[in-house]
Amino acid sequence: MDHKLLADRLFPHINTTPEDIEARYPKRDLPEGAKVTRMGPSPTGFMHLGNLYGALVDERLAHQSKGVFYLRIEDTDRKREVEGGVQMIIDAFEWVGLPFGEGGTPGGGTGIYGPYRQSQRAEIYQTFVKSLVERGMAYPCFCTEEELAEAHRQQEENKENFGYYGKYAVWRDRPMEDIEAELAKGTPYVVRFRSEGSIEHKIRHEDLVKGKMEVTENDQDVVILKSDGIPTYHFAHVVDDHLMGTTIVVRGEEWLATLPVHLQLFRAMGWKAPKYAHTAQLMKIDPETGGKRKLSKRKDPELALTFYAQEGYPVPAVLEYLMTLLNSNFEEWRRANPDLPMNDFQFTTKKMSGSGALFDIEKLRDVSKNVISRMTAEQVYDFVAEWSAVNDKEFNALLTRDPAFSKAYLAIGRGGKKPRKDLALWSDAKGYMDFMFDELFQPDYTMPERVSAEDAKAILADFAGMFDENDTPDGFFDKMKQIASAHGYAADTKAYKVAIIKPLDHASLDEIANARWRGQKVFVETCPQYLVLDDSVYYNEDWLQAAKYVCSPPIRKPADREALWRAIRRGEVQTVSTDHCSFTTQQKLAGRDDFTAIPGGIPGVETRGELIYTFGVAKKKIGLGAMCRVLAENPAKLYGLFPRKGVLAPGSDADIVVYDPNADHVIRAEDMVGAADYNPYEGVVTKGSIRQVWLRGKPAVSSGKVLAGPDGKYLPRGKCQL
Repeated sequence: MDHKLLADRLFPHINTTPEDIEARYPKRDLPEGAKVTRMGPSPTGFMHLGNLYGALVDERLAHQSKGVFYLRIEDTDRKREVEGGVQMIIDAFEWVGLPFGEGGTPGGGTGIYGPYRQSQRAEIYQTFVKSLVERGMAYPCFCTEEELAEAHRQQEENKENFGYYGKYAVWRDRPMEDIEAELAKGTPYVVRFRSEGSIEHKIRHEDLVKGKMEVTENDQDVVILKSDGIPTYHFAHVVDDHLMGTTIVVRGEEWLATLPVHLQLFRAMGWKAPKYAHTAQLMKIDPETGGKRKLSKRKDPELALTFYAQEGYPVPAVLEYLMTLLNSNFEEWRRANPDLPMNDFQFTTKKMSGSGALFDIEKLRDVSKNVISRMTAEQVYDFVAEWSAVNDKEFNALLTRDPAFSKAYLAIGRGGKKPRKDLALWSDAKGYMDFMFDELFQPDYTMPERVSAEDAKAILADFAGMFDENDTPDGFFDKMKQIASAHGYAADTKAYKVAIIKPLDHASLDEIANARWRGQKVFVETCPQYLVLDDSVYYNEDWLQAAKYVCSPPIRKPADREALWRAIRRGEVQTVSTDHCSFTTQQKLAGRDDFTAIPGGIPGVETRGELIYTFGVAKKKIGLGAMCRVLAENPAKLYGLFPRKGVLAPGSDADIVVYDPNADHVIRAEDMVGAADYNPYEGVVTKGSIRQVWLRGKPAVSSGKVLAGPDGKYLPRGKCQL
């Protein structure tokens, strides 16, 4: 086969050489360590949260390193392109404020590494495809759709891998005369890459998110140039990322299956491949099943970026929430740095989870409240005015009628150490401010629950008698306290009954949130079984095995378990304790004929720390700081023992747990110190292990062995410090 002749027959119009093309794209002049990333959406008319999720990674990696973040429109699939799709992409990223250094225009963009629309780069791709044909590394394929379908049917019948390879690659070694005959007839063809790979071989690869992995080598002769002269994504992104100097490719994990093809193409071209970061898919708890699933375009309106603009979510809140999903330590950083801009946070792919990120719209609302609470009244007014001008023109007219009046109202309770958090969305402003506009105000004559009509009338009568429009805010609230006390109500939150609650599910967590909103001081604890197990333990056909998990309250569903983890992460749960009811198997048998007689409770005090680390920290549901707070710091504060207990500091008791994250082991009842003859977490492989325990500076436990006898010391309880 004369490959040079074949290349000239296929590409008679291509006179450029790879060297000519390379000369157009000089090496980028950037500081050492600078990263070049790109966003490469298709102009389908739908920009979704996943696009922004990946783009935020791109933008942070580039701009933190003083590199370049550019936009490239990957429009090689003409069938999916919609009119105005490119402008929609540009508008979406202008809205979120992620600045592109290159490529951000409908016409292909500015910058010396363009054009930035793949449909405008046909000559470039064809030049490199021609070079592959000349080297015998690519060839034309004249297979019809029917022939490919028949090959697929045979592969299915023979239980073989699908694709174009081996004996099914029928045009791989056809003689020149066969090719010439088809060309003479004008038969449409594609150009395929000639793979020399084998599925018997493995490729070692280190992904920036997934870590070290082995992938099967590609043996498919994939299409690199379609019959219309436009390349496939496989080939186009390889060429473009090389010429444009891309150093990191961020994309969804669904592209992992094609990674061997792309690495193979880079090697065939003699180019260094960029680093890849395959991000986990965005998941949510399905309200119907309680299980996890991917965000769906059909089922979940919150997947579309337009949803957040229409509902009035502040852009900074959306970005901050996505950052909590991307880096497990962002929330701790934000708590420590409430006033710093998000971009001061040092983002890293090392803190990204390799498993699905759980999207929670309620958590986004909480983040949004915090973000808005840090804004000035002027900023809030501007954002609400901008949003309402598009989405609620009637309210906008009222809001902007007297800007000074509106800003003054929005300034109430804003600023200071504990600013009000009334607004989660710009669309909330109408309900928040309707009291101040005659056109919107609707009297509500319903009384609060547990307040009788007689009490309500008496309170209102007292209020009418004491009200003075000249009162200062302090004076007004003093009068309200007097009225409350006179009618048997708490004058302030300190006088309100403190509740300690063990939440089990979404409903109880919601009720806790409502109680806190009403001003009640609520402390919350949970136990390991509610964080690790789910109600499937009760469906064991072996009665005794199910009986071992009978406890009060019972273990709930997976969705409730995940809700508890979120509550811990948000600081809504103060402690993770354990009731450790070490009943034996024999004692559980007491309820053989009457399940109500089964003693309620399970053992677990010895495994609490390892379980919280394994299922919380190691799975990136909470950070180490949160673990220390719920296991040590908060319990000490609840009992008024801080800082003697609950902290490692000079003057404090040296109560120390030494945890080795690399010392994995299997939990077994036979290894436990406790007297129970079973363990509810039997067979669980922990991520790490407790190596040593020190009590007041003395070694108490080492590698699972108790070193000393009882050495406890009674400490009187102090005033709660939470």
